[in-house]
Amino acid sequence: MDTGDGTPLKMREPESPEDDRSGAMGGDASGIGPARSRPTTSLSRELIGQYGPHKHVPLGPGEQELVGTIDKSRSRYPYAIVWTPLPLITWLIPFIGHMGICDSEGRVYDFAGPYMINEDGMAFSEPTRYLTLDPSKATRTTWNQGVDIGNMVYSKRMHNLCCDNCHSHAARCLDEMGYLGFSNWNMVILCFWMLFAGRWVSFGKMVQSWAPFCLILGVILVLKYGTA
Repeated sequence: MDTGDGTPLKMREPESPEDDRSGAMGGDASGIGPARSRPTTSLSRELIGQYGPHKHVPLGPGEQELVGTIDKSRSRYPYAIVWTPLPLITWLIPFIGHMGICDSEGRVYDFAGPYMINEDGMAFSEPTRYLTLDPSKATRTTWNQGVDIGNMVYSKRMHNLCCDNCHSHAARCLDEMGYLGFSNWNMVILCFWMLFAGRWVSFGKMVQSWAPFCLILGVILVLKYGTA
C-alpha cells in the first residue's frame, strides 16, 4: 500500500458498488453532507454498528493517545490536516491552496485528481502549513479508519476544482470519523480553519506561500501609482 514515491494509492474495492458512487452520496454539491442523510460505505456501516454514532471510540492499534512526533524533514504530521500552495491560484488568492490529511504515522493522503489518492507525497509540493488535531475527538471510528474510508470513497470520485476537491476529501474523512461529534465538515470550514489556526512549517515555507502574491500585488501598485 505504501509506495513511498508519491504514486497514486490503489484502494481496495468496496463490497457493493452502490456504496461509493458519487451520485448516491447525497449531501451538498461538494459531496460532504450530514452523515445521516447519505448512504454510508459497507465499512462505515460495520464500524458504526460496532461502536454506534457519536460515542467515544477507542484508538486503534498504533494510534497513540498523545499526538505523534512531527518530523518536518520527512513531511510527517501525525493526526493533522496539511496545506500547500497551488500554482497560479494561490498566487492570486493566497488562502486557497491544496489540502491533505495525515494518518497516525504522519503519512499524508490527498485527492490529487480524478479517482486518484496520493499516499505519503502531496501533489504540487511538500506541506507549508499544518493543523494538528486530537484523535481522541473521533466519535464514530478511529482516526485511521476515518481516513481509510474517506480515501476509499474519493478514489471513486471525479475531481471538481470548485465543488468536490482536496478540501472535500479531508472533510469527508473528518465526517466519517465523526470528529468533534460533527458530521457537516466541508471545504469552507477547513479553508478558514487552516487560514486562522494552521501553523507554518517554517519561515521559509511562509515566504514560499506568500511571496508570489506580494510580488504581483507590488507590481500592480507600482503600475497604478508609480507614475502618478
